[in-house]
Amino acid sequence: MKRKRVIILAVVAVVLALAITGVGVVASPPANKAAEALSELPPGLIETGPGHDGLSLETAIVIHASNETDGVGLEYLWLAATYPDDSLQLQSLVMQGGRAYDVMDLQSTDGGTRRVYFDITPFFGVW
Repeated sequence: MKRKRVIILAVVAVVLALAITGVGVVASPPANKAAEALSELPPGLIETGPGHDGLSLETAIVIHASNETDGVGLEYLWLAATYPDDSLQLQSLVMQGGRAYDVMDLQSTDGGTRRVYFDITPFFGVW
């Protein structure tokens, strides 16, 4: 459990440091590093796959974190690994049906946009 927390906190620190310096938040850390870090996480922290593709509230990617710091770090890690060239344009909170969702609006290098939904109910409001 301690190793998982250290990995998550390290990812959060890198993402926040790069965001503060103006480097594209979603593209940081570099895609290969983000994908590598994502693959090293214990199973079950990020619920993706059939039924959880993140393309709608109904199919939101579920983040199973113990607190908001870790949860947001996992969201950003997943985005960096999955959409390494996109930049985050807007992050918003949606409450619906007793659940909490982070909605991420991304822009690709060719000007296209996409929206990704995360179900953050497991850690929402837990510090």
